[in-house]
Amino acid sequence: CALPISHGWKGETPAAIVCSASTPQQWVWTGTIAEVGAAEPPDGAAGVIVIGEVVRVRAELERGEEWPSLIRIRQ
Repeated sequence: CALPISHGWKGETPAAIVCSASTPQQWVWTGTIAEVGAAEPPDGAAGVIVIGEVVRVRAELERGEEWPSLIRIRQ
């Protein structure tokens, strides 16, 4: 994912790829911008690339944190 890096994003910036969101076939990859090229999303699945600190919210929610605590952390 050289384009964001060439525009000033740091390689260690969190990134995610989400394909077939909200379906039983949902596929999610998380890592950094520098690692996006190694991801292997499913063929033919529509998807989006998410870049930035918002990617970390998923991990926090998986740990059981709730939205009010996430909002306080970010303020």
